[in-house]
Amino acid sequence: MEKYTGLVVNHQIAQLFAFDALILNEDRHTNILFFYDPKEKTWELAPIFDNGLSLLSDEKDYAPSKPLTILKRRVKAKPLNSSFTKQLSLYEGPAFIDKEKLVTAIEKSQYDFGRAKDVLLSQLRDSALKHLFIEGSESID
Repeated sequence: MEKYTGLVVNHQIAQLFAFDALILNEDRHTNILFFYDPKEKTWELAPIFDNGLSLLSDEKDYAPSKPLTILKRRVKAKPLNSSFTKQLSLYEGPAFIDKEKLVTAIEKSQYDFGRAKDVLLSQLRDSALKHLFIEGSESID
């Protein structure tokens, strides 16, 4: 990326893959884009998008009647890696998710997130993900 855009985005891409592990996004593929400003002749990493196959949303593959613990073991980090654990181990940067703010926003939302909320709260309890959370963030019990 640096060769073509002049941007060093290793950290941001590693964060994206760690975030994908948090939300169980099984569909990250070449949907990492850059914006080019022809006037300024500058490049910028595009915001994250295309997270439709996250949080066990594909009920055909992840039946709502099955326990989350079983379903979470079945999800694969496609196509970059088969394991979210391996993908998550690539992130060695600082914590970047404020768990307390995230939980508060979910709890105060007027929207019914259904099972997606349960999946996310379950992920927030996963000790393998704790290095992504900013210290002092609320614990979820």
